[in-house]
Amino acid sequence: MMDLDNGFDQDYLSGLEERLVEVCTKITKSKEFVASKLVIENNICHKKEPVSDHSTHVFMRFQELLNFDFVDSDELRKLAKSYFSQKIGNWTRAELFLISALLHDLGKVETLVTDDKGETKAPGHEAKSVQIAEIMLRQLGFVGVEIDYVLNVIRVHSGYVLRFLDFINGLSESQIKSAFGSVQLLPEVFLYMIADNENASTFGEYKKMIEERFLQYTEIYQTDDSFKGVDDIGKLVEKILISLKNNSKPWPIETRLFHLSEEVGELHDIYLQYVGAKDREQTIVDIQNALNDVLVETLALYDIFGIDIKSSLEKVIKEDEK
Repeated sequence: MMDLDNGFDQDYLSGLEERLVEVCTKITKSKEFVASKLVIENNICHKKEPVSDHSTHVFMRFQELLNFDFVDSDELRKLAKSYFSQKIGNWTRAELFLISALLHDLGKVETLVTDDKGETKAPGHEAKSVQIAEIMLRQLGFVGVEIDYVLNVIRVHSGYVLRFLDFINGLSESQIKSAFGSVQLLPEVFLYMIADNENASTFGEYKKMIEERFLQYTEIYQTDDSFKGVDDIGKLVEKILISLKNNSKPWPIETRLFHLSEEVGELHDIYLQYVGAKDREQTIVDIQNALNDVLVETLALYDIFGIDIKSSLEKVIKEDEK
């Protein structure tokens, strides 16, 4: 059992890395998580269950499922374990996946509604959970791809369940990719389908089929290039510069400078939100779009003014080292 007033039961976390225990304990003691104790769900998946209890249950089930004991093939079990042992930033995929379990439903604190029959639902809770999780992860010291991964998992954790009902009836690999839109994060989604829905009255009908098909399609264990670090950044910058040079109607310097100043203004608004001087409106996607525009305009101006990017970056690195 979990001692929610004092974080996790230490016996249950004894097999985890100390830093993961520390992060999980901080999350369960946070005001956001404590608030989820008072939010009670009652529907096909939750019988008068506090959101906090469900989140901790999913966390514990993930610890069991990540052993992949339900997989008969030694080769496929090894493949799955290798996938979840990959590094994303300074953490493993499995560690970040476990952290997502505690954060994935916090948005229900603000989105849960009850109908006249006493049944609850939480429309849009995934997006709200993403917003809450992003702030908490930054406060906990997570950065870049680590945050992106956890937010992406939360974003898709329940969106594929209905489409999966068709999948378990025997779609081909190409049909799966078409139905799901992408093979990215499907292993994570499959585990969420088990742990996040197993209390549903209808779950027993397709649990075994999920487990049987979980490792049938090896392509789902391909990795997302965005989590590989900085190895290919130089090539990507080069592609952007080539694209800018091949533009048949390039923007003049004045337009580039004006557009850059506009995007910097967007970032200033984001700054005001983070310091509490302005109501929060922008999502992580909005921030990404603003940074993308700043990046493109900056690269274009480097090229227009004939400034060597490589030497500039080397200068930045030397200054940082000081």
